[in-house]
Amino acid sequence: KTMTNFRSTVNLVLQKLNILLTLFYSIFQQAYHVAYKKLENHVLQHPARSLFKAVQIFDSQFLTLTAAN
Repeated sequence: KTMTNFRSTVNLVLQKLNILLTLFYSIFQQAYHVAYKKLENHVLQHPARSLFKAVQIFDSQFLTLTAAN
């Protein structure tokens, strides 16, 4: 979950706007973690989660991916 590999075009735009890249990375990383945590909490609390977990065991692709990991 590290945000260190930004495309060079993004870096160029930030430099043209005189924005410190390290500051931008820090702010972006914090925003990313907040958004990720909100999404994670939403998914974990979703009422259909147990149904999804029950149904996915019949999906051969899920079984293949699970066995590979």
